[in-house]
Amino acid sequence: MDEDFEFSSQFNRGDMTKWGASDFYDDKREEIMQAIASGLPFDTDWGACKKELLTLRIICTGQSFVCAVSVTDDFDTPGTTELLARRGETHEETLINIQNTLDNAADLAREDQKNNREYRGFLIRNEQGAWVETYIQDEAGWSDHPPGDNYDEWGFQGDCDSIPEHVKEKMEEWVRSSPPTGTSFKLEGWQICPWDD
Repeated sequence: MDEDFEFSSQFNRGDMTKWGASDFYDDKREEIMQAIASGLPFDTDWGACKKELLTLRIICTGQSFVCAVSVTDDFDTPGTTELLARRGETHEETLINIQNTLDNAADLAREDQKNNREYRGFLIRNEQGAWVETYIQDEAGWSDHPPGDNYDEWGFQGDCDSIPEHVKEKMEEWVRSSPPTGTSFKLEGWQICPWDD
């Protein structure tokens, strides 16, 4: 039975990609190409992305490659997907297949993450259109504060003191009415809308 391709001790140090699931750093790309060219089974183990809350893993099982992507957000909401990539006619074509599959897996993992959310985020803009305040709605019945380490409380985050209280009250009423994606509420120059719009 063939042994597995062995990556260098440097391979699992630092981030694997820069932007997204397939933008490999040059040294990582080079070793993955060596692994592909070896024809041996291999497992990159989980590697991180520098600019996104995303990790990825490639497992070679022969002629196919399991491309796994895991994402999260500021609330520790998970999203994962695994897809199969096929070996191409050349090593370069194989790597391109893997990269395309990783990007597709990342898109599906983000959709999975959206479906797992137990909150809804809203942004509030001023008259100039700048995002000046954030509102976090609890959709799962959390008792005290949002999960994750980025937000301490539900509701308005206190980023902007100039929004009149009566405007904030009307915005909160609108949020509690479960507005559909693609809608917004505007009052006296202040506008609130869901993050995903």
